[in-house]
Amino acid sequence: MYTIRGMKDRLKLGKYLLQKRLEAELTQRTLGSSLGFTSGQFISNYEKGLAPVPLSSIKVLIKILKLDPYRVVELIQEERLSYLLDELNLESRKIRSHRR
Repeated sequence: MYTIRGMKDRLKLGKYLLQKRLEAELTQRTLGSSLGFTSGQFISNYEKGLAPVPLSSIKVLIKILKLDPYRVVELIQEERLSYLLDELNLESRKIRSHRR
């Protein structure tokens, strides 16, 4: 289960998706339809950080929204790192200092 920190990092990807969707002038419903959904609710959940974006959807979103794939990977890595740190009850500064 995601904690507050994990949700905050998931929200970073969600905000990025929202920004790019608006730049592309697409509605949540239109974008959701491109992913095979019948409504825009899934897109709303992604943008609000309420649900993780499946890899199959990420591939399509990168194409449709012309996302920087490296930025997407970076945001997902931050989300996963936060999740792991929370699950292991570690602080991020301690992990980073042990990487060297």
